[in-house]
Amino acid sequence: MTDPIPVLGPARPLHLLTITHTPELAALRLQARSVARFLDPSHAGAIVVICNEPAMAPFRDQFDAQVRPEYGAHARSVTLMHRDELAQPRHWRHGWRSQQLLKLLASRHLAEGDVLVLDSKNHFIRPIAADSYRAPDGRLRTWRSHHRGHMEQYFRASVAAFDVPVEPHIDHWTPTVTPMAFPVADIRECLDALYVRFGAEFHETFLASDCRMTEFFLIAACQLRSQGDLGARYVFGDRPNSAILFKDKVLDHNRFGSVLFAASQPHTLSFAIHHAAVGLLNEAQRDRVTDFWVDRGLIAQREEAEVFLRPPYGA
Repeated sequence: MTDPIPVLGPARPLHLLTITHTPELAALRLQARSVARFLDPSHAGAIVVICNEPAMAPFRDQFDAQVRPEYGAHARSVTLMHRDELAQPRHWRHGWRSQQLLKLLASRHLAEGDVLVLDSKNHFIRPIAADSYRAPDGRLRTWRSHHRGHMEQYFRASVAAFDVPVEPHIDHWTPTVTPMAFPVADIRECLDALYVRFGAEFHETFLASDCRMTEFFLIAACQLRSQGDLGARYVFGDRPNSAILFKDKVLDHNRFGSVLFAASQPHTLSFAIHHAAVGLLNEAQRDRVTDFWVDRGLIAQREEAEVFLRPPYGA
């Protein structure tokens, strides 16, 4: 294990973690720009970006040229890593499963504090300070979500790894969307417990195509087992603090409008467009997103929006 990435912020910093790859560079540029504009440097820890593809050198060249300068004053806090620095399983699976494993493994490379896990598509839209994701008593801010339907099989498999019963919790759990904040120590504890349960083959087990465990469910299940109540770690609000345009929201005019309305509210800290939704935006929707970015100061000229609305944004 390498030494933890040095802390450049306060005693209990908020680290940022993004797992990414080359098709996401445009989205990552917007994320970096939002960090420069909205993240208070006095509350920031390390910014860790992990390349999730076989070759590091071409990605590093593009990242250094296109993305790193967008972080502005935060650029000195950015550490770029390759996935092989975290683990070397027999076969890295590209995409969703390897991304999740890397989120768990990254905890070994962070100093103490909290980590805000991001996808490349997430970008901040309002100032981020000490109390944005953390309550005065130190617990992290989130909201409750149910996980019946297409996520139920993943919920069941994940909580079973920690012998947590399903029914008392499936309708009142932490969300699975990013951004999501965790204590770094809790992710490490979860990872250690998974190695105990599954042995040295945990990487292969998790990366298998038939695995139904997911990283956020696993972390919360470990927290519940350890703390007895998720309320020991989280303050649950009554509404999400992020707005995300998924495919179904874009295809429904009213639901699209609801997401943009949510993004306009003071409690919403971040915005995102899922990669599957970008190519489906019609001209009116693209104009509304562009207007929103201009209003938030993320782009100066409307023409610049084309860079961030070109598929595969966040793919």
